Formats: sequence, structure tokens, C-alpha cells
Amino acid sequence: FTVTVNPVNQPPTLSALANMTINENAGLQAVNLSGISSGAANESQTLTVTATSSNPGLIPSPTVSYTSANTTGSIFFTPVANGFGSSTITVTVNDGGTSNNIVSQSFTVTVNPVNQPPTLNALANMAINENAALQTVNLSGIGSGAANESQTLTVTATSSNTGLIPNPTVS
Repeated sequence: FTVTVNPVNQPPTLSALANMTINENAGLQAVNLSGISSGAANESQTLTVTATSSNPGLIPSPTVSYTSANTTGSIFFTPVANGFGSSTITVTVNDGGTSNNIVSQSFTVTVNPVNQPPTLNALANMAINENAALQTVNLSGIGSGAANESQTLTVTATSSNTGLIPNPTVS
């Protein structure tokens, strides 16, 4: 009798990806991908690599840089401004087969909050006459530094020459 062994698509491969921690307002992040293959030396398939974010409000879906048949590629992402928290990034390799055609690796990106410096609009220089009356300087643009930060702010003013102008009172 004859035994026929039918070929079966081997799942593609992708090396594991390490979790990462970055600070709020970090710039563009690059994650290198490796170990990408069709799964078997005798399989020559067009590979497609995609990436998704579980929290697109923090990390929009990453951009993928990959050319089929290469064993390496990269993904790129930038967290949203002033955002913090975590997101799971899932990278998927698909070899287009009818079965066993997908492999995925996931990693967690933790974005640590960073205190933003408070804000104050620039103040214009002023010239006053000797023996001038009480002067008022309006302050504007006072803020905690980010819309998602609610902090108690303290505003103080000092004079570089207290013999001429005593330290101002702030209201």
C-alpha cells in the first residue's frame, strides 16, 4: 500500500518581545523585531507583520517597518502628549496559509507620569519714575503645566534689589 504524507503549513515565527517602561511625553519609540520566518525552511511565503495597541488613547496603533522574507523588522510608536498608564502591544506575523498561519507576541508598555513644570506667561520690563505710587503687574498664564494635573500652586515674587524695590506682594 501507499502512504501519502500531505504537507501542512507550519506557523510563522516571531521572537518574544520584552516589556518596556517609558516616561510621559517620551518621543518616538522603536522596537526591533527578530526571529521572523515562515516557520519552515521549505516554505516560501509572503509574510505580513501588523501591530495593534490595546489602549490607543495612550499609544495609537504602532507603525510597522517590515519587508517580507527578512528575519527582522521594527515597530514605531509615540505615546500621546501628557498621557500615562499602560498598553499591551500585540505584533502579529501572518504567512497567508489556510491554517497555522498566524503567530503573535505581546508586550506591555508602561508610561510613567511625569510632573510638568507650572506655567506663567512672560512679563514685560517696565520703567517707573522715582517716588512712583504703588504699581500693579498683572500675571497671566498661571497653570499646573498640564490639563491632567490638578495641583495647588504657589506664586511668589522677589526683587533683585530690595533697597530700591522691596519684595513684591502677590495676590
